[in-house]
Amino acid sequence: MYKIISIIIITFFYMSCELDNSTEIMGCTDNLACNYNSNATTDNGTCVYPEGTCDCNNLPLEGYCDCNGSLPDQDGECEAGSEDLCIGNECFVINEFLASSEFCCDDENLGLYGEDFAEFYNKGDNSIDISGWGFGDNPEDISAIAPVDTIIEPGEYLIVWFTGEGDGLAENWPQSSDKLSSDGETIYVEDAESNIIINYDFPAQTQDVSQACFPDGTQNWLFDSTPTPGATNGSNP
Repeated sequence: MYKIISIIIITFFYMSCELDNSTEIMGCTDNLACNYNSNATTDNGTCVYPEGTCDCNNLPLEGYCDCNGSLPDQDGECEAGSEDLCIGNECFVINEFLASSEFCCDDENLGLYGEDFAEFYNKGDNSIDISGWGFGDNPEDISAIAPVDTIIEPGEYLIVWFTGEGDGLAENWPQSSDKLSSDGETIYVEDAESNIIINYDFPAQTQDVSQACFPDGTQNWLFDSTPTPGATNGSNP
């Protein structure tokens, strides 16, 4: 009788452990979030992310003096919106890119599906004429050329698709004959006189996860599992 009772107790204890191990734990499952819960098994939509150019403690990231992308002036004072101050071509910046595409991203009008891309953004107050500008991953062999009268208006986005196909001529715009490397490389932009406007180095990338600036036009680069080519990145992923 004692043995039977012992077996029943042990069996009940074992079953209890099995139930405990399968218990659903609700919480934030995104390891990029400030309130990431490593024990959570189901995401409950409560993830909280850093705001703008601040960290999870609401402290400015290195080089910034507030959460709005402001930079300190020569006297160390916080110059509001200083990162947004730009002149001419320097207002044309890379804003997001995807270098390891599988299911994302598409442009149905161009018949492109699951392609790498680089998104550029005019963060200034004036139009920028990029006629004849070249885009690619090698400054000696530019793979996409903007046609005549290609104007990027203030606040406007430009998407260049790095498909690895085509010949790089203006009539194939905005498709590049280069394919971005998931192992990391450099994205180049040259003006019509072959002056390098942008040379952005990036590290190894994750499939269908982009790197983007939060907010647009800043240098606060974060990984984003929901790429947004041609649309605002918002304030956090």
